[in-house]
Amino acid sequence: MQLIVAGLGRSGTTSLFNALEQLGFKTMSQDYIFANSTVHAHMNGVVRGRETFVEQDFEGFQASVGWPMCWAVKEQMELFPEAKVLLNYRDTDAWVDSVSRALKTLSIVRKLRFMSKLKHINETLDMLFERMGGGKFEPERWKRGYEEHKDQIRSIVPADKLTEYDVTEGWEPLCNLLGVPVPDTPFPRENVGGVESLKEKLSSLFGIGDTQTHN
Repeated sequence: MQLIVAGLGRSGTTSLFNALEQLGFKTMSQDYIFANSTVHAHMNGVVRGRETFVEQDFEGFQASVGWPMCWAVKEQMELFPEAKVLLNYRDTDAWVDSVSRALKTLSIVRKLRFMSKLKHINETLDMLFERMGGGKFEPERWKRGYEEHKDQIRSIVPADKLTEYDVTEGWEPLCNLLGVPVPDTPFPRENVGGVESLKEKLSSLFGIGDTQTHN
């Protein structure tokens, strides 16, 4: 593992995943985790303190990004002390707006939490709500939670290992950090505040869609 991406989801994580893959860094993403029930259960267990990482968990990967890995930065650093940490972020108001729209789609998952195949993604969602102060979605409280996550990462990562990055900065800062040439192709701009790809992923991974909210 060479790079630990520490920012919360909806902070350019899809663009970062595509960029890292394009640069040749095999990246463990939330899509990979959500599609593998055993892996997802283990990752949740690490975040909860029930389990621990071993090197084999990351075999074949050079980077990690997204939920729930962004809550296990310290644990990844302990296993891979030479890895660099990238704190990806976006404007806080924009993040809250994006999350608000995503949660409307994810409400499908919450309503169907009795389904065993949704057990692990619901635990991940539970952890998100807990880290944002518990209870229902409240924009002002979630803004504070977003800033608190960034402050926590800054507090646990040595300054010489931490790079803060907004994906709107494009290729150059990322490539400089990784020591690779800047591609002559546009930086991937994916899922900028949208939810359509999220709906597609839910359908693909779990076989659920919008119509089930009306059952």
